[in-house]
Amino acid sequence: MNFRGCLLVAILAPTSTWAQASVIDAHGDPSVRSDTIYALANGLPASGRKATVILFKDAVIQVDATGRGTRTYRLVTFVKTAAGAFRAGGDRVSCDPTYCRLRLNWARVVRPDGTIVTKEPRALKEDQRPPEGDRGYAHEQSMMWFVDGAEPGTIVDESYTEEYDSLPRGMELPTAWQFSYPGVEVKRARLVVDAADSLPVIVLERNAGSTRSERRADGRRFFTWTARDVASLETEPFAPDTADRSPAVYFHTVATWREVGEWYQRRSLAHLDLESGGLKRYAEVTHRQPYLADTIDAIYRYVVQGVQSLYTPPARTGFIPWRPDHTIEIGYGDSQDKSALLVAMLRRAGVSATYVLAVRKGWHDADQPSPQRLSAALVRFVRGGDTVYADPDSRFLPPGVLPRALAGALAIAVPQTGPVTVLRLPEEAPVATAISHLIVGAMDTTGAVRWRHTVELSGQVQVDVRRAFAIQHSAAYERQQLVADARGDLPGSAGDSLVGFDAQDTRTTPSYSFIVQSPKLWSNGSQTMLPLSFADFTPFVAAAEYLEQHQPRALPIAIEKVVGDTTVIYDLKLTLPPGWTALLPADLDASGEFGTVVRKYSQEGRILHITQRVVGASGAIPPDRVGVLVAWLRRVTKYRAPYIVIAHGAP
Repeated sequence: MNFRGCLLVAILAPTSTWAQASVIDAHGDPSVRSDTIYALANGLPASGRKATVILFKDAVIQVDATGRGTRTYRLVTFVKTAAGAFRAGGDRVSCDPTYCRLRLNWARVVRPDGTIVTKEPRALKEDQRPPEGDRGYAHEQSMMWFVDGAEPGTIVDESYTEEYDSLPRGMELPTAWQFSYPGVEVKRARLVVDAADSLPVIVLERNAGSTRSERRADGRRFFTWTARDVASLETEPFAPDTADRSPAVYFHTVATWREVGEWYQRRSLAHLDLESGGLKRYAEVTHRQPYLADTIDAIYRYVVQGVQSLYTPPARTGFIPWRPDHTIEIGYGDSQDKSALLVAMLRRAGVSATYVLAVRKGWHDADQPSPQRLSAALVRFVRGGDTVYADPDSRFLPPGVLPRALAGALAIAVPQTGPVTVLRLPEEAPVATAISHLIVGAMDTTGAVRWRHTVELSGQVQVDVRRAFAIQHSAAYERQQLVADARGDLPGSAGDSLVGFDAQDTRTTPSYSFIVQSPKLWSNGSQTMLPLSFADFTPFVAAAEYLEQHQPRALPIAIEKVVGDTTVIYDLKLTLPPGWTALLPADLDASGEFGTVVRKYSQEGRILHITQRVVGASGAIPPDRVGVLVAWLRRVTKYRAPYIVIAHGAP
């Protein structure tokens, strides 16, 4: 739903007298006349890093208390390079056809003096609206256009409109509008909001750097933001996702998240009970399950894996889940539909289960309640005395493990009846998300190595592996992947003898293994070098050097982006030829707020034993503490061991 990075804003359909007058006033502003805007290009340098410069970003919002209105945007872009011409010569916009209709106002190419190069777009393509009630459709109406004549020194001027008949409570305004984005230079920007006085418009500004005016007249409330030479704020590596410094204005019309949950409860949760078809399927699913735990597992497997998932946000389906019986009948549904079915079946089994709405994470998630920020529906239920959260859309995660995008997110527990509760979903501890590597093998007197590498996963990292093993691949593809995995251990190696697992059974721990057979390793006749890819830590070296060279720093540092938020364990046991001895490096033990890195070496008889444990951490540190992080990274990489030397000896 972006217009070259511009979040959507609305104006009321110009069918009423006040709407026509407001549109004329908004576009009659002399500072935003086309000739004034085009003249800005004359003062720009002909060369530079930027492929394009945005001369003007414009959005006008007019809306009544029901959400009826239109959303109109204008973007004027000055092209500086051939690459910029390619990007500016076409565009695509989209919206949710449940609520809106798209209309292109114009798309033209002009010169800074106003001379028209191309008056009309070469091509205009509009997607059809989906059939009524069809959730199998992507629920996105898009419009795409192309203009000829864009080249360095020209200007591309585009405008389009979204029309709305009405919108649900809390969605009358877009969630945000940004004046600029990292790496984008904007000369002029304007945002106009013209709303019915009876609509409670709540505004949050962040790094706006703009001039704001506000007035009331004729039962309307008018806001205007204008900005000049909006700074092109570059992001920084390792910054938290919530640390975006882009200037923006955020909106909402509902005061609290509890109100959003109560609105959803009244609108959507009156039909969470199984009917005749649902009762029949419940009996089939739970047949011959001796214990309640088995019944819960059977229900969970059926809903998560037996019902196809449609990855559709709640807003795009009208915030109303299908009846559980309907979802069973057609065999697919989105997160709302599958959560409603799971709740209904668990309740039938006598399990306490609650419907939960997850909120898309962001720096302002607690302060900007809006139905359009709802991202998915989950289920909270009691199993074995423990309260667990489950995502029915994640077919490869067991109950109690949430996807990374939802862990720690704000959520609303919405019972069928009774009080609504606002909460935070549990964060998964780094030790709960783990990858364990067990490597056991031997080296012969030629310096060749053969070992079996076993990988065991837990927590959020198991998703990709389960998905890979759930798909039937060709023999050629599997051989290719085995070679890649083997060479990740030892360069030039071959891999075979893959042992997999049942990816569909989320009750079992995902584990797989394969054989690595290396050719003769590098040797000078008296010594052989054994590569240790897991002890290389080159990314840590690069991170330390980058942080040292880019100071002072403006943004906080997210620890998990530097170190990782997963526990990774390596346990290598290699049998050496008789008389051969490994020259053991010093052990490493670096623990602190940024994580734990422990590596130990030993040799007992012919067995070389190397263990390494890296425990990630989460959180953030202020930018002025970057030196502390650099010191820790240097301590970790001081004892890098990308290889270990093995001295030959008499057998």
